[in-house]
Amino acid sequence: MRYWDPITSSIDWCEANYEVSEYIVEFWNTVTSFALVVVGVYGLWVLRSFESRFVENLIAFFFIVVGVGSAAFHATLKYEYQLWDEIPMFWVISGAIYAYMVLFDYWWEKRIYLQWFFIIYNIVWYFVHSSNAFTVFFQANFFVLNTVMIVLMFYFHQKYKTKSSTMMISLYIFAILSAFSLWLVDKLMCEHVSQLPVNPQFHGWWHVLVASSAHYSLMFELVIRHTIQQNRMLEIAGGLLKYPINNSEDLHSQ
Repeated sequence: MRYWDPITSSIDWCEANYEVSEYIVEFWNTVTSFALVVVGVYGLWVLRSFESRFVENLIAFFFIVVGVGSAAFHATLKYEYQLWDEIPMFWVISGAIYAYMVLFDYWWEKRIYLQWFFIIYNIVWYFVHSSNAFTVFFQANFFVLNTVMIVLMFYFHQKYKTKSSTMMISLYIFAILSAFSLWLVDKLMCEHVSQLPVNPQFHGWWHVLVASSAHYSLMFELVIRHTIQQNRMLEIAGGLLKYPINNSEDLHSQ
């Protein structure tokens, strides 16, 4: 018996179990999960410079929750911790869709209905998903919600395009496509990946890249909201992780 046996999660990733530590089932997947904690804290730091909406801060906080849940899941491969990875992912995407939806005047006026919709949706999903390991249904459901968010992102980008929004959405696209590509390779080609001299830890890189994409999705929403509300383009700063700063250019002057 190993430290966390028996494994009860509905999925076991391609990283060899207990390869680095006898107390951590998937060491590298656990460590890289904290990338989401980093972008969550980073997002809260960026938002402090703006008159941010509550939902934007909530999304950044949910990044932290997902990161901690993911680390617990990969460290133990226990189903109860798997839920704390997967269920908060729906809190993040629900918050993101809500944040984009209320940029429409119509839905801003009816935002209370949207709030109750997402609250009820996530409560129902919690009981459905926690009662059984609906892995494929979970993945399909999350894919649909991500698609809705991406459609909203492209809609607002086309309508309120600026140099800053173009940079944010371009970085988002690069990060999310790279992340899903590595996730698919790790999921579908594990047998071949495991035979390599060194496991490239594609699922760990998925964590890093999906954390980056989450950051850029939130920063894009912040840029777009500022453009809509103030008709000003936020400037972009930062090195490895770009972010908008509260220094803007009047779009009327362009």
